[in-house]
Amino acid sequence: MPFKVGKYARVEGQMRTLADLAALAGIRQSYLDALRTMARRLQDDPLEWGDPLYQAPHQSGIVCQALVGPLVVRYSVHESKSIVLIISIEPLFEWHIRP
Repeated sequence: MPFKVGKYARVEGQMRTLADLAALAGIRQSYLDALRTMARRLQDDPLEWGDPLYQAPHQSGIVCQALVGPLVVRYSVHESKSIVLIISIEPLFEWHIRP
């Protein structure tokens, strides 16, 4: 059964900022491909895909981290509810802006 994927409010802003930076760095397509892969993996197999970091103390979930393309995504998995919440999306490395 696929997981329902949601995100914290700040993640939307992170994604917009990263999209702008990826375009300036010339890696926009890699960024978009990474987002598509991330969405599919979070929906289909979030526990197998990411590395577990710790048990979320107040929400009975497991916080995981995964690498995809030029991104690091941190998310919590609530298996009993089939829900994944994206906590943050950050660049894996510094994206150098092309002149």
